[in-house]
Amino acid sequence: MRRLVTANWKIITVPAGLIPLLVLVTLLARYAVNVPFEDEWSETAALKGFAHVPTLAYLFSQHNEHRVALPRLILWVSTAIAHGDLRCAMAVTLAVAILNSILAMVLLQRTLPDGQPWQVWWLAINLLILSPVQYHNWFWAFQVAFYLPIAGLLAGLVVIEVLPDGWRQTLLCMLLAVLAAFSMTNGLLVAVLLPLVMLVRRPGFSRARLLAWGVFVVGLGLGYFHAWHWVIGHTEPHWCIGHPLAAACFFLVFLSAGLGWGHGVWLPMVIGALLLGLWLIPLGYVVWHRQPGKLLPKASPWLAVGGFALASAAMTTWGRAGFGLEQAGESRYTTTALLLVVAAVGLWPMVLATLPARRLRRAAVVFSALAAGGLLSCFFSTQVRSVHALRLEWAKRLRGQAGLELTHYLNSGVLFATLFPFPPDIYPEVAALNDLGRLHPAVLPDNCFTSITSATPAQGRFQECIARLDGAIHVRGTACLPNGRSADCVVFTFDNEIYHGAVVWLSCVPITKAETAALTAPEAASGSWQDVIPADHTPPGHGTLTAWAFDATNRTAYRLEQSHAWRQKYLRYRYFRLLQP
Repeated sequence: MRRLVTANWKIITVPAGLIPLLVLVTLLARYAVNVPFEDEWSETAALKGFAHVPTLAYLFSQHNEHRVALPRLILWVSTAIAHGDLRCAMAVTLAVAILNSILAMVLLQRTLPDGQPWQVWWLAINLLILSPVQYHNWFWAFQVAFYLPIAGLLAGLVVIEVLPDGWRQTLLCMLLAVLAAFSMTNGLLVAVLLPLVMLVRRPGFSRARLLAWGVFVVGLGLGYFHAWHWVIGHTEPHWCIGHPLAAACFFLVFLSAGLGWGHGVWLPMVIGALLLGLWLIPLGYVVWHRQPGKLLPKASPWLAVGGFALASAAMTTWGRAGFGLEQAGESRYTTTALLLVVAAVGLWPMVLATLPARRLRRAAVVFSALAAGGLLSCFFSTQVRSVHALRLEWAKRLRGQAGLELTHYLNSGVLFATLFPFPPDIYPEVAALNDLGRLHPAVLPDNCFTSITSATPAQGRFQECIARLDGAIHVRGTACLPNGRSADCVVFTFDNEIYHGAVVWLSCVPITKAETAALTAPEAASGSWQDVIPADHTPPGHGTLTAWAFDATNRTAYRLEQSHAWRQKYLRYRYFRLLQP
């Protein structure tokens, strides 16, 4: 009977472990946008001077506090293969995360006590490693840098588990430590954690290999920090010393990022403290166990995973705490913070299986169930919030993609700065990417919007143009191309005696024709859109505001039915607001 129950568990949990992956692939296929974002502008444009082959000086140059040679190489190879499509690099990020899931599965199989259903714990780890709350990293191609050090650590732990003790094991772990270090600064921790695990699991670690590890760590550190400098504008190194309470709060919020994201500040701090306790309790039990020689070697890989998360949190606190607690809870940090929960998932089955007294074991099971229930509620609440934030990020990227299709990097600087929240110094980098053919479609020449308009009307209407009290304009309508397909975006132009076809704003068209038809009347079955044009982009003076349905495929704009006269009375609220003391 017990074998039958175990077999049923395997039948259920192994396919269930793939559900987080299927959800993530679906989200990537739906929301991934091929547009550079933040660091990707400088990293992709830097290839312009290398004849499409990056130099070693560029690969190993400092990026913020990091040396990201391996992520830069991956970004260059993936974009070269995909002809500049950054979604290929996003797929590489997903592939590295899947590799991390497989490595965690191998560790579970090798370290869990006999009779423990590793499939159940693997499902829990997959829910963490492949969670949507990491949306910033999933949809930001350059963020593969967050996953590579984790892959180096887990791969090194698997090597220690699988390969026999010897120089082959040591050299392979050294190679993985180098790759992790030149992916992100916290990758340097791999070079320290792996030999510690070796010493715990193999007490007879030879002096020659121990000396080689010492020389290797010193050499790696010297090479990494040669000509390294602190980034101007980031938190000064001594800031945490002068503000210990703020630094401690930042540390706890960082640890809770995967389960407390989007819940303010105080709740994440409490969650971070609880997660820290869930790792420290098994650590104390393993160290002070009656037979630590038997339990500590099995638990050492998961202790290393948790130590990596804690040390990464400390490094981030040291360099970023001055930016405020909101920085600690950003989505990009959840990838590292969730490792503390992953480590707890690997440790607690060992603790529960080795407790001496049955009564004590039952109390521990009840405590674990209550903690798991609370964490699961926080986890799923966070996932719901993250999907909503993901959609907002998607809308921002779509607008950015429309901006690349329509605006020029010099003459449309104001509009471009609105579409992308970056300083003006990225405009030359946009030019470099355009010259390399990395922007698809390429940016349009100067002042050419009127040259791509068509006399053929679009299927749609500019229905509403309502001025708000804050000076912004609420616009709404439907936009389909003449062939019936939803427009790629809606372009707003302003005309008067001074301006002729001046582009003032772009709107996304997130609802397709089929979706609209299912929700509205048949006569309104076209690409629906609505947006708010900010007050600082409202057209000056009198004139006419016109909306166009833009086709990015053939680069043609089709005029929507009904334009709206823009009168001076709409601006009185804005002037009144500006004149307030």
